[in-house]
Amino acid sequence: MWVYCQTTDDPEKVGEYICDSNFVEECIDKKSRVFKDESEDGCWLIQNYPRNETSAIIYRVSQNIIGIEIDDNCAVNVIEPLMKKYGFINIRWLITK
Repeated sequence: MWVYCQTTDDPEKVGEYICDSNFVEECIDKKSRVFKDESEDGCWLIQNYPRNETSAIIYRVSQNIIGIEIDDNCAVNVIEPLMKKYGFINIRWLITK
């Protein structure tokens, strides 16, 4: 699934907001982290800890658009926080099967 968010915020900042929105202190073993993808310029990854699985890829599409590639299973964990912060009108998503 692809999610597009209209914002001038940095992709890293958007990724950190998504992680912080999904972090519950009681679930310390399920925390996610954001880190720069060294193989792609301007691309950030959200990785789940402790399994170290990449659950999202975040990158700048244009000056005002951030693109996020996510697994369908965790779409709600990305879309809902983005709608809360940036507003429904600034979020679009595409599903392909």
